[in-house]
Amino acid sequence: MSQLKLFDLPLSLPLRETDQGIELFVKVTPNAAKNRIGEIKNDSTNRYVLKVYVTAPPENNQANQAVIELIAKQFKIPKSSIVIINGRSSRQKTLLLQNVNLSLIESTLKTL
Repeated sequence: MSQLKLFDLPLSLPLRETDQGIELFVKVTPNAAKNRIGEIKNDSTNRYVLKVYVTAPPENNQANQAVIELIAKQFKIPKSSIVIINGRSSRQKTLLLQNVNLSLIESTLKTL
């Protein structure tokens, strides 16, 4: 059985390519024991998300900044290339990764 694809990406990956860059869908757990990237899960809206755990609290934008730093480090991209475009005050977030290589992001996700 073949897997459905969107923009030549398997639907099981938590991202979408747009004209502005790559949208990465994440679900954040603040106040975690340590900063880490978790697994890819199907969330309650039937969309795939990348689980992200950060030690920072969800106050004063601390957790959002920690998410950006962790994603930048994991994917080896500059923090300035990452913008939260949806969900700034929610655990479900959409990050826009600008000026990055799609195949690099895909291959990094597949190794998680």
